[in-house]
Amino acid sequence: MPRPRPPYGSPPPHILAHRGLALHAPENTLAAFAAALEAGADVIETDARGTADGVPVLLHDPLLLAEGAAAAVPIAGLRSEELAGLRLAGGHRVPTLAEALERFPDTPFNIDVKSADVAAEVGRIVAAHRSSSRILLTSFSRARQRAAVRRAPGVSLSASPVPLVLLCWLAAWGLWPLARLFAGRICAVQRPDAERALPRITARFIHGCHRAGIEVHVWTVNDEQRMRELYALGVDAVVTDRADLAARVLGWRPTENGRRDGSKNPA
Repeated sequence: MPRPRPPYGSPPPHILAHRGLALHAPENTLAAFAAALEAGADVIETDARGTADGVPVLLHDPLLLAEGAAAAVPIAGLRSEELAGLRLAGGHRVPTLAEALERFPDTPFNIDVKSADVAAEVGRIVAAHRSSSRILLTSFSRARQRAAVRRAPGVSLSASPVPLVLLCWLAAWGLWPLARLFAGRICAVQRPDAERALPRITARFIHGCHRAGIEVHVWTVNDEQRMRELYALGVDAVVTDRADLAARVLGWRPTENGRRDGSKNPA
């Protein structure tokens, strides 16, 4: 059976660290990203929003509650230099996209573009850092996704909501030739583990996606037994807050050179 086009240039399975590993540092910080990679993750999942002066920063929510502040403030109302002066719990700060790409130059990223005003700039920064081959770009808005892709045409894409539903059902019904035709540049469906609008995650569903050249990523999975079940079914990645548990399921152990050691099969 033909395998999907790998979005990160390496074969699955993958561990997508959902906003890093936030056991000892706030999510979406450089420290959380480093912790996830040290635990065994091979991809960082993160979110991009824009400051008032159009700088992409990595934050999921539109509001930021800084350490010691009485109230949260909107990121879109802060200039980048103002944001740089604020601190999160433990003294950490919100990183820019450029900083993350520079700090982790060999790490694949899954970037969810959260705000339209910064979508094109996300693409420009990815292209400027020559990082297109290690980026999987996603968004709940096709318009935001397209704006970023125009500036970074080499990035891989996951399905936005409407194509996601159609591709999942075509694959589940065994209509993978139609799914392959419809997918175009989409190389991954990233879907919740349980969602009534989508087919159940079964070996048949995964097989149909793979025949269409599409990887299957499931979010957000933090239960170790469920991770084991999904990897055994053949999913290509789990998106998880607990990269450490996923690495244990796969039998991956970080080594001194930062590469994984161990089998690529669920234990």
